[in-house]
Amino acid sequence: MASKFYGSLLPNYGDLDNQTGTTPGYRVYVLENDGGISLQMIPADKDPVTEVGYAVFLNVDEAKEMVESIQEAIARAEPKNANHKPRGKSC
Repeated sequence: MASKFYGSLLPNYGDLDNQTGTTPGYRVYVLENDGGISLQMIPADKDPVTEVGYAVFLNVDEAKEMVESIQEAIARAEPKNANHKPRGKSC
């Protein structure tokens, strides 16, 4: 059985505040299942229970590499002090 470790409704990068009304963002989930890591994404305007989204599988080494890459991106973005407002919401 899968265990959810992260779930958030995140904006579409091309329209962060959905000003067009056509880019509601995505529900993004991180799960562990049988020793693998699943990254899942479904459009925010779809029902995550009944709609099929997209999912990718990572083994432990691949997930560690992704985490390191995210940490590097954070380290590079942080000093730029872009002051982006929070837009994600737990789901």
